[in-house]
Formats: sequence, structure tokens, C-alpha cells
Amino acid sequence: MDLQTTILALLRGFHLAALLSLFGTLVSLTLVAPVVLRDAGAAATPARRRLNSLARWSGWLALLIGVCWIVLQASVIAGATTIGGTLHALVLVARDTQFGNLVLIRLALLLLALPLVGGRGWRLAVALLLTGTALAMQGGIGHAGATAGANRATLLALESLHLLAAGAWIGGLLPLFLLVGALPPPVAAAVCESFTPVGLIAVLTIACTALVQAWQWIGSLAGLFGTDYGRIALLKLGVFLILLILACVNRFVLTERLRDPVQPLTRRWLRMSVAAEATLGMLVVMLAAFLAYAAPATH
Repeated sequence: MDLQTTILALLRGFHLAALLSLFGTLVSLTLVAPVVLRDAGAAATPARRRLNSLARWSGWLALLIGVCWIVLQASVIAGATTIGGTLHALVLVARDTQFGNLVLIRLALLLLALPLVGGRGWRLAVALLLTGTALAMQGGIGHAGATAGANRATLLALESLHLLAAGAWIGGLLPLFLLVGALPPPVAAAVCESFTPVGLIAVLTIACTALVQAWQWIGSLAGLFGTDYGRIALLKLGVFLILLILACVNRFVLTERLRDPVQPLTRRWLRMSVAAEATLGMLVVMLAAFLAYAAPATH
């Protein structure tokens, strides 16, 4: 993979990571935090403010990196070497390619969602819907979107489910990190317990959809071990398994100890472990971005 493709993959990965963070934070504000924050007393308002700030920063980063990504991608597609040539290529790519159409629609959805971030009720629901739609479009920008035939719709649907589940779990780790640090230990433990059903459903969805995708794009042990695509996918699987181990430690060991007042360092250890989980999640996203620029093993 040359330098140009590496930069494109990094931009794609960082853009997707920011979008996952936005979606995961909105999911946390909708499903994880509300019931727990009612019992948080004075700590509830600053905790909610931190989550809203994280959502805004994630959204603006996704928007900015997305613009950089489509500009550079258009330049590469057209082989442009000047600013004027790049701008001309950007117009053509945005107008005439599926990639350009979908990225522009995603950026428009983000622009619509960002003013609603920080609100409650219908504003939060609409922001979540717009962000989820923007995230679910990712499949159309990857290998599934380039597929022809009867199984194209199935692959796109599976990719959308895969990404939404990743957003709910991996994108929800930074909000969890902030809440554990901002709330009293018993309430922080309740947040972790509230996050468990969301994380469990997300992990099961990711695993099931990944199996189908692996069969479609890798197809055999030879494809897994004998191609660049397969080796990147194998590394991604290894990191995913480490993520699962960390998640189990966080929930079944550190969360239980968080209620014990004689272990004051548990909160610090839990935050460090969640931070490590979020970092590994970011690595999974970056590996997925590099997979998008690699030829599938079945090809």
C-alpha cells in the first residue's frame, strides 16, 4: 500500500471513528445515562454536559475530516496535481460517483444533526436518527457498495447493522469513561450495568455480521492466511477478542469492586481499562479502514 492510499485509509478511519463516537454518545444519552443520572444528584448536570460536549466535538471532527477525505479522494481519482484541478475533480466526483454522492449526503446529515446535539426529547431522538443514518451509509462507500447482483442489498444491510452495533459499543466507550469519572462510585457502577445490555447486543450483532462478511470477502483459510486482506482481517479479529476480554474484566470484576468503599483505587483502574478498551476499539476501526482499500481475498 503506497503513501497516498495509506493517508486516504487514515482519513477514512479517523472520520469513521469520530462518527462512531458521535453515534455512541447519543446512544448513551438516550439509553444508558438517563435512568442513572436521575440518582446522581448534583453530579448529573456536569456529567450530561460532558457527554454533550463530547458529542459536539465528535460531530465537528467527523465533518472536518470527512471534507478532507472527499477532497483528497477526488484528487486521487482524477489524478489532479493543482488546486484548480482538485476543485474541478471534487465537483465531478461529488456529482457523478456513488462515493461522492454518499459522502455529501452524510456531511449534510451531520450538518442537520449538530444543531440538535445537546437537546432532549425529540431533538435528541432526531439527532440520533440522523447520525445513525449517516453511519449506516458507510457500507455503500466500501466493498459492499461496489457489489453487483442479488446479494448486494443483503451485504449492505449487514454492513449497516455491523456499523450501528460498533457505534453503540465502541462509540459508547468514551462516554462511559467520562461518566465513570464524573459520578459517585455507586452511580458509576450502575452506569456500567446499564451499558451492559447495549454492549452485549452490539457484540452479538458484530460477531454474526462479521461471520457473513468474512465468508463473502475471504472465503477460505487460504484467503485468510495467504492474502493481505486476510491478514489484516486476522489482526482485526485478534484485537476484537482482546476487546471482549477487557469488556468482561470491566463488567464482572472492576464494576463489582467499584461498590466496595475499601478499594478506592478501583475507579482509576476501571477508567484506565475503559480507556484501553476505547484505544483498541480505535485500532479496530483503523484496520477496517485499511481493509476498505485492500482487495478482498475472494477477488
